[in-house]
Amino acid sequence: MVKKEVSTTEMIREKLPVILKDKFKDGATFDLLWDELYKDKSLKKVMINKNGEKRLGLLQGLSNRIKANKEENLMLRRL
Repeated sequence: MVKKEVSTTEMIREKLPVILKDKFKDGATFDLLWDELYKDKSLKKVMINKNGEKRLGLLQGLSNRIKANKEENLMLRRL
């Protein structure tokens, strides 16, 4: 059996609803979400590049998918 590798975006996609439900019921800013996702041990390893810089495109890409209604059960609004 071949094990399918999960993309970083998919990892974030799986964690995001849980974080929003548990910690940010009224919503959160991009920076608050990033910081909370970064606390996760498995995500922490992949959310920073080799130079120690934040891979902001990961969360931004998911944000764009949500805005385009390509993600179920997630929505964005202005705070």
